[in-house]
Amino acid sequence: MGLMNNLKTKKDVATDEDRIGGGFQLLDTNLYAGTIKYAYVSVSDSGAMALNLQVDVDGQTHSQTEYMTSGEAKGCSNTYKDQQGNEKYLPGFIFANSLCLLAVGEEIADLEPEEKVINLYNRQESKEMPTKVQMLMELVGVDIKFLLERQEVDKQVKNDAGSYVNSGETREINKIVKFVRPRDNMTVTEIQAEAEEAIHVEKWVEKFAGEVINRAKGASSGSGAKSGSPAKGGKTEQTTTQSVKSLFK
Repeated sequence: MGLMNNLKTKKDVATDEDRIGGGFQLLDTNLYAGTIKYAYVSVSDSGAMALNLQVDVDGQTHSQTEYMTSGEAKGCSNTYKDQQGNEKYLPGFIFANSLCLLAVGEEIADLEPEEKVINLYNRQESKEMPTKVQMLMELVGVDIKFLLERQEVDKQVKNDAGSYVNSGETREINKIVKFVRPRDNMTVTEIQAEAEEAIHVEKWVEKFAGEVINRAKGASSGSGAKSGSPAKGGKTEQTTTQSVKSLFK
């Protein structure tokens, strides 16, 4: 089985939705343009597959890792079941797949990783070291636009069981929350719906630009951190894989 096989989309699962919910210098919450410096696939000890992304934006770099599948214990799937039993894509998969659709007009499962060597931080050596990665070369050097939040999130610490839990303290980070098409600021959802103009970005920027978004949940109780389920959104466009790809070509 190929590395990307578990990332294939299904005709009866919504691909994305537009939601408006509530030394390193952080960027303010806003719409940004950037260039992809690297995008590589990794697999955790649990078997979960991640996309590791770094973009150059406004003269600095932003790095982000999003898990596209569950681990082996849950079938290494790119979907999950919500409380009503409906199958939905994991937020990390939506992140990665929408990036690929908007950047190169292909779904992520159709890209072929290539082994490359780049310098990455090594915790054991406490410095950057040459590291082999599975790079998605089609994405490297591509210009992309995205909505980025300045977030307040929980600081985590290891408990006696060796699990990371919320400490009760917070820190601020940057996080890309949605990609848009560079030429017209349209989201994946708007493109699939064949909308005539981009609405989501305009409303999002009007509501959130310059704000610090509070994503902190507070100190954990018990032996493990509280695990939040993906946020609920509104109605989404249901499309087949073929129709999705044809809209982005």
